[in-house]
Amino acid sequence: MSKARDLADSYTDSEIDSLDDLLAPKADPSFTGTPTINGSNAVSNTTLRTELNATGSAPIYACRAWVNFNGTGTVAIRASGNVSSITDNGTGIYRVNFVTAMPDANYSLSTIPLWTAGAVKLREIHIRQTSDLSTSSCSIYSAYEGSSDLRTPGDIELISCMFIR
Repeated sequence: MSKARDLADSYTDSEIDSLDDLLAPKADPSFTGTPTINGSNAVSNTTLRTELNATGSAPIYACRAWVNFNGTGTVAIRASGNVSSITDNGTGIYRVNFVTAMPDANYSLSTIPLWTAGAVKLREIHIRQTSDLSTSSCSIYSAYEGSSDLRTPGDIELISCMFIR
């Protein structure tokens, strides 16, 4: 319900309808200046915690990039934040490229491969060495358990990654 409808006991229906027309935006808004929270340009730790609904005293760390992509056939991003592209470097080898670089290569990576119901092969995603982590990209490797119980590179249908720093 609109705010105008909340005033129904003070206005007639036709007056309310005209107020609705006045209150409805006529075009997409454009913003200038510095964004504020509750009228303040400064964002305090308390305000940020309140806005994020984060309770307790543990520090808050940001997800600096995330991606959900198809890992088979033509590799394609389904949805992402701060990820410009995925490079397919061979079977089970992907490079996630960032739009804006990380402050350093000491970020944490969390990945989830799709598990298909009824699949008998374990799927995993990992990094092989510290050089796979750079400020501009991250190489990840996907594998599935082969018939000889050795890790065999393999493309995975859907992969989700988060980069925290």
